[in-house]
Amino acid sequence: MPIAFFGTHDADKLFQSSHELNSRLFPPLTLPPLDWWADDDRDLFLDFVEDLDTAMVDKQIMKVASGLVEEDIARPLCLASSGIIGRTCRIVETAAINVVREGRNAITRNDLAMAVNSWAIAHSFIDYNPFVEIEA
Repeated sequence: MPIAFFGTHDADKLFQSSHELNSRLFPPLTLPPLDWWADDDRDLFLDFVEDLDTAMVDKQIMKVASGLVEEDIARPLCLASSGIIGRTCRIVETAAINVVREGRNAITRNDLAMAVNSWAIAHSFIDYNPFVEIEA
């Protein structure tokens, strides 16, 4: 049965320290961060957040779509997550928890701004909030 390991570059040290385990691995597949300013990466990011938005409605987490694919949300979300899909999910999840607790219908830009403050900035993934900072 195949097993996939996901992690950071620091996790490589674990595998390199075990020749027995390392000899059973295929070459690593790296998924670099998506760059908002690169057309192909931006398209991938937009597809992902659109699918995420749809899935939250389909699974009845949100009552209506939140518009995550809209540029005024998607761009700062991509920047806040440094283009890393896992971080994008944690930011959206943090925002969604508050929306569900408050019984609201959808995630707003303000919810995401607060999630960036309470998760991404609090955990030192980013030192500014693209949802509230004026970008040049």
